[in-house]
Amino acid sequence: LSMATGDAGGNNDLTISDYHIRAEVNPPTTLKADASLDLEVQQGGQRAVLFELSRFLQIQKIEADGQPAEFIHNPSIQGTQLAQRGNDLVAVIFPRPLKSGEHLQLHFAYGGDVLSEAGGGLLYVGARGIWYPNRGLAMANFDLEFRYPAGWTLVATGKRAENASPPPGGEQISHWISEKPIPVAGFNLGKY
Repeated sequence: LSMATGDAGGNNDLTISDYHIRAEVNPPTTLKADASLDLEVQQGGQRAVLFELSRFLQIQKIEADGQPAEFIHNPSIQGTQLAQRGNDLVAVIFPRPLKSGEHLQLHFAYGGDVLSEAGGGLLYVGARGIWYPNRGLAMANFDLEFRYPAGWTLVATGKRAENASPPPGGEQISHWISEKPIPVAGFNLGKY
């Protein structure tokens, strides 16, 4: 398994149809998230699948179809395109080779200091790498839910869904759903 060759998204051996991400945003820099990815194996035979994730995020666990999965979180090589984007490689290792046509759900739990300040009280992700496990620009549906402190406004990719009543303690929740498959998802948090 060579981790230093190319990008995670450089192959079409599997597709991600849906992302379901639940994130807790704690200004000024911290994000904790649970991301579930619905995958379909296009071409089987591999036991490891590569993803990109910001080098500022640490993975607590990965599960494949509800079972703990082994993973390697490898720092990117200095000077590579991956390093320039601020990302590391994450290899998820399966107990057996994947089969063509197989459907899987991967669940990632991770967190870290990935938000940057753009000035004027605006916080964003992107300058410090990708904030969810990603295999390059590929079309997928996104269902994003964010928890964040009172006094902040959050804007994300997709259309804002109706929210339930806010939980006690001054925390806010917002829910965003892409109306069609899109290549990438993001969000900004600000004091507007």
